[in-house]
Amino acid sequence: MTGNGSTDIPAVQTVKRRYLARQPIYDRGGGVVAYEILYRSGSVNSYDGVDPDLATSQVLVSTLLTFGLDRLTSGRTAFINATRASVSSEYIGVLPRDKVVIEVLEQIEPDRFFLEDCRRLKQQGYRLALDDVVFDGRMSELMKLADIVKVDFRLTNPKGRVENIEKYSRPGLVFLAEKIETKAEYEEALAHGYELFQGYYFSKPEIVSRSDLSGLKVNVLDLLRAVHRPVLDFRELEMILKQDVGLSYKLLRYINSAFFSPTQPISSLRHALAYLGEVEIRKWVTLLTLARMSEHLPDETFITAVIRARFCEKIAQLARDEGSAPGSFLVGMFSLIDTLLGRPLPEILDEIGVSNEIKATLLGRNTPYSSYFAFTRAYEEGDFDALVRLGTQLRIPEEEAVAAYLESVAWGEDIRRNLER
Repeated sequence: MTGNGSTDIPAVQTVKRRYLARQPIYDRGGGVVAYEILYRSGSVNSYDGVDPDLATSQVLVSTLLTFGLDRLTSGRTAFINATRASVSSEYIGVLPRDKVVIEVLEQIEPDRFFLEDCRRLKQQGYRLALDDVVFDGRMSELMKLADIVKVDFRLTNPKGRVENIEKYSRPGLVFLAEKIETKAEYEEALAHGYELFQGYYFSKPEIVSRSDLSGLKVNVLDLLRAVHRPVLDFRELEMILKQDVGLSYKLLRYINSAFFSPTQPISSLRHALAYLGEVEIRKWVTLLTLARMSEHLPDETFITAVIRARFCEKIAQLARDEGSAPGSFLVGMFSLIDTLLGRPLPEILDEIGVSNEIKATLLGRNTPYSSYFAFTRAYEEGDFDALVRLGTQLRIPEEEAVAAYLESVAWGEDIRRNLER
């Protein structure tokens, strides 16, 4: 069955969700055009001799369809890793072919049976991406079917990357540079015609001097300092907020939205601050001020921080440590402030005056928040071995962690949509 229909998926003994995460894919302009969906493979108990890799993939598809692929990717294209068993099965046909790229993993041997399965998917309208390609004769037939070729910058050298692009380039074939970690690698990829990019370079800060900060950012820092004092001065906060009409408007709009659903409309900053209370004031004022800081950047940086904050908070709650949940949220929000402001993280944290525990967590020291932040980062990076270890230590079932992640993504995307209004 094709991507516009349905197909029977062989029964699996358990349909518990397994760890899955998304990682952004950027275009030449720095915008996010797709997400790679990472998920934990491995043994899934199944009936009737179903291949464990296939059973895992079936659980992935079930999760994507239940949660909604568009919700996970914000309507963008999804790159989904496919095993040999899943490519040869019918289950991929339930995924929308206009929203999915099937990513063929490098360890698959492209024999004639596998090539026939790939041709079938192409005939059904799916696009194929080759992951971590080693350019040798073994891959020549598969290269002819590929729409996208991913080149790992950690596994290849500059000379080889140029030679292979020149050799294999053809109309319609797109090259994706993955694991880009430095500005030099990004500039090299741009210069040699790569169209898509992945890597941690895109969340790294570009440091600027204090004198380069705009007046807006200086005002925002004043607000962050005020909201992170040990004891809040509500009058001071109200006065600073009144100086920023846009920020005041957004705060009032959020408080009157479904995020809070007050019984009566709230129309003044004083009423809003009293309604929120200290914990929620720190959370929402931090979120909205960082949104202002990120207006000159691709919004993915800010949304990553929002999702990270929400997920870190929920992991603390799942670990039955409700008292650490508000601080865990702030750890996540501040974890990318160096990227948003273009200044060294220790310098910014000192200037804002965040709590010693939040600062220590972000600088890599052990605190009550450290394990929740470590779990969150491991989840983002698809480090599933670390997740299993940390999940066991925190006594968080895998299915509950996946549900928390999906909810955090949905919450972050709601924030994105509200900010765009």
